[in-house]
Amino acid sequence: MVDVRPFAGIRPRPDAVADVASPPYDVMDRSEARALLDAHPSSFYRVIRSDALLGDDVDPYGPEAMARAREELASMLGEGLLVRDESPCLYLYEQTMGEHVQLGLVAGASAAEYRDGVIKRHEKTRRAALEGRRRHIESTRANTGLIFLAYRDHAAIEARIQQLASATPDADFVAEDGNRHRLWVLNDPAVCTEIAGLFADVGALYVADGHHRTHASFQVFEKSGDGAGTRGVDHFMAVLFPASQLQILAYNRVVKDLGEHTPASLLAAIARRFSCEPTDEPDAPERGTFGMYLDGAWYRLVPGESVTSQLPPPGDPASVDVAVLQDHLLAPLLGIGDPRADKRIKFVGGIRGAAELKRRVDRDGGVAFTVFPTAMEQVMDVADAGGVMPPKSTWFEPKLRSGLIVRTLD
Repeated sequence: MVDVRPFAGIRPRPDAVADVASPPYDVMDRSEARALLDAHPSSFYRVIRSDALLGDDVDPYGPEAMARAREELASMLGEGLLVRDESPCLYLYEQTMGEHVQLGLVAGASAAEYRDGVIKRHEKTRRAALEGRRRHIESTRANTGLIFLAYRDHAAIEARIQQLASATPDADFVAEDGNRHRLWVLNDPAVCTEIAGLFADVGALYVADGHHRTHASFQVFEKSGDGAGTRGVDHFMAVLFPASQLQILAYNRVVKDLGEHTPASLLAAIARRFSCEPTDEPDAPERGTFGMYLDGAWYRLVPGESVTSQLPPPGDPASVDVAVLQDHLLAPLLGIGDPRADKRIKFVGGIRGAAELKRRVDRDGGVAFTVFPTAMEQVMDVADAGGVMPPKSTWFEPKLRSGLIVRTLD
């Protein structure tokens, strides 16, 4: 059983939706966030990237930034940019990116179910980022960003949600990246009860994107002591999508240097583990293949017998492509032992394309790798087995906009 709860959300007033709704907090650096706020002063980045309103020496997770986030949220309410719904609601959120469309339910998800493994994770969290998300929740007393959850397809849920989405949306806009966002407010108590009843038949939810926000929300719940299930900290704001609707792009890798290797010696070492042929196609064409950009040229890598003979069965975290690359090339040949902590490796979302990898290597040196996107079925299989995938295994597109809905804890 999955517990989903309506809540009285805070939303932008109708004429300000496009101005307020912002990209997620973690897709821009501080200078990019500052430029966005200069151009769009009503953006919700005021709250989720309050560090961009402060000096470069300010800790983005520190008390000054957290206090500013709280002040900005209060200010946006005071200015009337954000308005609270009068009664508990569920919400439908649809995104369109080119030909791709996904439609999900925004609701309160249970912190206790996260603790009990009903809401399943597939990645580890990093301490600094986790503490930053927890401080943000505690300071603003709000869930300011949507957590991205998935569930295995459920025909009755999808049919009912599609039916409800045939009504005129309460918000409809195209963001600067060309993606369309539509939102419906479900404020009929009978409809909310009906939808919650349908989700009682869902066996599990899977954290697709937002592991740090999810675990931070759980920590806030845990610190407050187990309650009766009715307090604001007992649930956290999430959007739930059927797995088949989701689009995962590659999450590529750049290593800033070759360690002890020259380009020639690295190629020789790789050739003992992978077939390695020059190519004009940088992207990995299928699962189990990789692209590599080294010394001005692209190569196609395919694991050889020495690698494939060691691979575990599907469902094991070590079987996914990013793990094969890590375990059989990045770690033994380039010395990237812990990709979560090693500053020599950077992760580049597939939305930026292979040209971004080439640009970085041409500018800074090193080597870059393209990987085939992880499948949602792999994510769920690993989570069901209690496994943990390597960091940055998935890049979901389109990204959820922040500020469309805010859920307060009080």
